[in-house]
Amino acid sequence: MGAKRYFEEFQIGESVTSRSRQICDGDVRLFGGCTNLNYPIYSDAIYCAALPGIEKPVVPGALVLNVVDTFFAESVSPDGVPTLHYGYDRVEYKKMVYPGECVYSYFEVIGKEEKNEEYGLLIFRVDTYNQKKELVMTHIDKLYVGRQEV
Repeated sequence: MGAKRYFEEFQIGESVTSRSRQICDGDVRLFGGCTNLNYPIYSDAIYCAALPGIEKPVVPGALVLNVVDTFFAESVSPDGVPTLHYGYDRVEYKKMVYPGECVYSYFEVIGKEEKNEEYGLLIFRVDTYNQKKELVMTHIDKLYVGRQEV
């Protein structure tokens, strides 16, 4: 999907699967340092062992969403066409992601809206999976995309 394409060239039902990326402990620590998100659930194995349903320190959901946003830019956003990220909707975290796991995303165009003469809005359903093909997160992503000049 990422080639030079204007709003009119995207079709509802069109889909693409991103590459995979491993999220490691270093990613979690850097993210925590940059965001001040330094809670024990992200770094303290003894603390996590005392929590029901938590195996070990987890990857922050916001970090998973940021990794998926990179996939979005690589896999979906057109090259050479003005685009503006419009935001997320209905973000649902389905399963914990642990450091060392790999994630990848499936993007599907589920809606299109003409906004004005310059931009249209593309609406994507995004499902993110781990290396075991288990759904870990789902959300709606919206992207303003430049329209072809007439």
